[in-house]
Amino acid sequence: MGVEKDKLKREIESALVFALNKDPKPELIEGLLHWQDVVNFVISRKIAGRFYKRLKENHLLHLVPDPWLNNVKEFYYFNALKNKILFKDLERIATHFKGHQVNLILLKGASLLVRGVYQQGERFQADLDFLVSGISREQLQKEILELGYLNVHHSDAQDWSEESFVSKGSKGLADISAVFLEFHWTFRPINHHSGEKLAQAILKGAEPIAFNSCVFNVPKPELQFYQAGLHGCAHHPFDSGYFWVALQDLSAIADRLKLDSDEIINLALEHRLAEHLGVLAFLLKEKLGIFPQLWEGLASRIPESKTLVEQTARVVWDGLLNPRPVSLSHFIYLFSPTDPRNRRKAILELTGLRRTGEKVQAGETNLQNPRPGFFALLSYRIRTLDWQFLKMVWQIAKFHRKVKVYFPWGT
Repeated sequence: MGVEKDKLKREIESALVFALNKDPKPELIEGLLHWQDVVNFVISRKIAGRFYKRLKENHLLHLVPDPWLNNVKEFYYFNALKNKILFKDLERIATHFKGHQVNLILLKGASLLVRGVYQQGERFQADLDFLVSGISREQLQKEILELGYLNVHHSDAQDWSEESFVSKGSKGLADISAVFLEFHWTFRPINHHSGEKLAQAILKGAEPIAFNSCVFNVPKPELQFYQAGLHGCAHHPFDSGYFWVALQDLSAIADRLKLDSDEIINLALEHRLAEHLGVLAFLLKEKLGIFPQLWEGLASRIPESKTLVEQTARVVWDGLLNPRPVSLSHFIYLFSPTDPRNRRKAILELTGLRRTGEKVQAGETNLQNPRPGFFALLSYRIRTLDWQFLKMVWQIAKFHRKVKVYFPWGT
């Protein structure tokens, strides 16, 4: 059983390298035996769109048997349709604010599509993110509500603020017609470092790019790269739900755009995230052969942590190949400097004493119980853990204790 599980992980790894590498080699996916698991993995990690595009542009569609080929194809065209819907609303918002003294900077996946890093079907998007200036929160709320959206989230912490909206009639993220908007005036602080400086750098260096019938402002390439890394290593630290999308974004940006590695390194040093970005930079170099100068530059600036970063990168990569991952967010709460309330909440959720609404499998039966009991959930936690995951948690615990990073979740 252990040999079979290891073989599956290696096949998943080959498919990932094929999808993310600068030069996708056919031999990486020739002869794969566990296509169902491989396809389920790339779909669940939201990188099936890029995987399908690589297959198609290299004339390798015949290597994936049906119905698994159809599954990744459907994911690709779902992305394309979803992005078409998102950009229709995006153009409406851009047209509405045209001529106003409002500065809207497009962030994350949408900004990468505008810059031409991705085609429409490659990049999954759940929402549209903006950095905004030149308009008050109250006025923005009024304008967006008049455009037919509902205000679903209001955050006004001491050091950062944001507003979230959703199109009327939406049935949630699974609804392909739903459009979620998120507006930021500044970003969350990390390591007690205000997000205002990063916001100002993005606003100052934003570049207008024509896309379809509109012109959108997007961050300069170095800041697009840094933000993608920040999302995968700090906002959601090495969590499988975000890690592979972040690595996909980093590899695509580095492959398509000219980058100044020194500028990215200086940003990471300023936020005391050189080791975190180093984990991703090391994997780009070692696993994908992309942007080696970034890791070399970072390693020269953190000589005392270099070995720790390399060890952590290898363990995280191997641990996140697990087809049935457990979210790392709870564990991050336990071993990172954080609010004691977050640590207590994490312990309760991990043991099942605080119900989170997750589904639990018992034998072959999927219990559709939105509030599983303590023993059912604890048993499920134990049964789904593996030694590689525990090794990864232990390594990340050592990593965070060494680099002493503060994540402000829930504060």
